[in-house]
Amino acid sequence: MKARDVVFGAIVLVSVVMTASGCGGDQPAATPLPSPVASQAGLPSSVAPPVGDPPPGNPAPENLPPGCAPQAIAQDLDDIGGLGNENATVSDCDGTWAVIGWDVPGDTLRIVHKVADRWATYVAFPHDVCWTKAAADGAPARYQEYFIAC
Repeated sequence: MKARDVVFGAIVLVSVVMTASGCGGDQPAATPLPSPVASQAGLPSSVAPPVGDPPPGNPAPENLPPGCAPQAIAQDLDDIGGLGNENATVSDCDGTWAVIGWDVPGDTLRIVHKVADRWATYVAFPHDVCWTKAAADGAPARYQEYFIAC
């Protein structure tokens, strides 16, 4: 059984359970988030990945501020296990905060920030950090979509 078969089966199962249980019967449907990842996978936007998925692609190294290269960030992180820095991609970086992930199976997305001139993991996905805490810790406003509202 391939991973895509498992994912498709899980989506179908959730749809059947929600329909059978009457979820959302008289309530207006939630507006799904647009997701380039979902559309690339051929999925409808109603089964879009959770908030916080990075846009596809990796900015060209010359478009990243100094110190934002994926390899530079990954080599500073001491909690990435066997991920290494070969498959790392940075989808956003301002030199102090960055969004990094690895092109391997599983959820490897992290928000990292500079602490004493080294990159450190702020959150690894999935997480339960509120936006109010992240904002108080200095996370850029453009990262609000990566955090829960509480």
